Amino acid sequence: MTDNSSEIPESSRNVFEGADQQLQSGNIAAAKEAFEEISAKVPHTSRLKLLEARILVADGKLAEAAKAYENACNMQDASADAFTDLAKLLKSTGNNAQAREVLRIAFRKFPQTPQVAAKLALALLDEGHIEQARKLIDYSLKIGPDDLEVLETAGIYCRATGSLELAIEHFGQALQKLTLASSTKRRTLYVRLSLQLAEAHKEYGEVKSAESTLRLILKKMPESTRAWLILSDVMRFKKGSPEIKRMQQLLVNHSGQLSLSDRIDLNFALGKAWMDIGDAKQAMSHLNKANQLHRSQYSYDIEAVCRRLKNYGRTCLPVAQSNDTQAQTPDTPDLPLPIFIVGMPRSGTTLVEQILATHPKVFGAGELTTLPRLKNTVLGLDFPDAPDSKERAASKEVLSTLAKLYLQESRQHLPEGFEDNHYLIDKMPGNFMFCGLILAALPHAKIVHCRRNPIDTCLSCYSKYFVSGQSFTYDLAELGRYYRSYEKLMSHWRQKLPKEKFFEIDYEDLVADIERESKRLVEFLGLDWSEDLLAFHNTKRAVRTASSNQVRQPIYNTSLERWRPYKNELKPLFDALSIKPD
Repeated sequence: MTDNSSEIPESSRNVFEGADQQLQSGNIAAAKEAFEEISAKVPHTSRLKLLEARILVADGKLAEAAKAYENACNMQDASADAFTDLAKLLKSTGNNAQAREVLRIAFRKFPQTPQVAAKLALALLDEGHIEQARKLIDYSLKIGPDDLEVLETAGIYCRATGSLELAIEHFGQALQKLTLASSTKRRTLYVRLSLQLAEAHKEYGEVKSAESTLRLILKKMPESTRAWLILSDVMRFKKGSPEIKRMQQLLVNHSGQLSLSDRIDLNFALGKAWMDIGDAKQAMSHLNKANQLHRSQYSYDIEAVCRRLKNYGRTCLPVAQSNDTQAQTPDTPDLPLPIFIVGMPRSGTTLVEQILATHPKVFGAGELTTLPRLKNTVLGLDFPDAPDSKERAASKEVLSTLAKLYLQESRQHLPEGFEDNHYLIDKMPGNFMFCGLILAALPHAKIVHCRRNPIDTCLSCYSKYFVSGQSFTYDLAELGRYYRSYEKLMSHWRQKLPKEKFFEIDYEDLVADIERESKRLVEFLGLDWSEDLLAFHNTKRAVRTASSNQVRQPIYNTSLERWRPYKNELKPLFDALSIKPD
């Protein structure tokens, strides 16, 4: 990025560069020594403040780092790096709005710095401003077409919006321009770009390309635990697979060099490997360790979460009982209409979306974060726990605002040529808690609830390392309690919601007779039957979920009753579910 160091003596510039390299390699003490040396020579520069801030971040002193970054930003010789680093720190501490505002200021100050435009694009994308983000990505590519950071950011944007062919192209271009040198920074960038490329291939159904990319990473950098984790998801392990021995050796022989995240990656990967082989004891040993390590990183109040789920049922008036408070919508609404596919994670939601998205009049937008975010924006972070939550959910103005904003944002995901589709799928499983709210705000919407055997569902959740969220899945007892609360809420919706708007499908029934169940789905949606739905696995589209690999295969029944070999390892789950396994 920008480097406002022309007035810094060359000797000090060399020390600056050395300090940056020490930080990248994790040598904080050496970076501090360099900082002290430069301070005596160049006491009042933005670059010095920037170095101080980065050292403070590496040392875990985030509040002090934020102040140092702010000082660097306010100096006359401020660089774009000071602003983007501050925005990164703010985002990491949950201050997304402040981070976005810092990037807006940076863009006004450094309009010709392509990396700033690219970072602002991602910040806007996180808030659902897809069109604004796209324009900034296009602009950053125009002024910085060969910049590695811009190409990576463009790939991330395209991957997030489902343009996987473009994402693969951008990541590939960045890798071609990157010379894999011995520097820590370039090695880190090589792995990061290659992992993004592998994930994009996997999500696009190009499993062989994903696997070859991952194996190339591991050939050059066998210590890349994230590459092992993703590889474990795209390959099928057999007894004697050499990959298992290599992961075990990495976990044991390099334990002192592995971070907490590294150990989580390897244990989840080994858990998957032993599940493939059929060794339940070995699999659960690694899965228990992986989940315990991940769960140790955050606080989570399962009591509060279950109470909140209960409050959604009490607060959100189902459409059948709230016709007088529904959002005002036209009798003939604009297309496409929303379909919400809901349920527990790993309950078959991705499979159902893949089948429906094969229909020529249905577009699958994937797991949109739109509704949970708008719930917070329109109804408040304290909804549905606040005393006046019921009044908020019954307000025509609130519901109309929610509907308008949801439709505006979700339809931005439609690619060119899909505008006339009859339905747009939002497959965020956790939207199950909003069913009453959905039909009050969007009375023309349809809801499809996916169900699966509770033990199979929970075991499948426990075996997966989710990209984000799903905090309830990393402890068997908490997972079971969450499932029970979800089950009670869905029973409530089942009783209250109109059948012409609310449809339920069981994973086991779908696997047993895909044609019959698919026809039921199509009939519920009022669409014509298409034989193409039975060949859903051939549909070329983006699938960004933990089941992206499975839906590229024809229907199979190996996931039925999958829990039985693990019966002796699941007592905390059985107790929480109040189930006595036979």
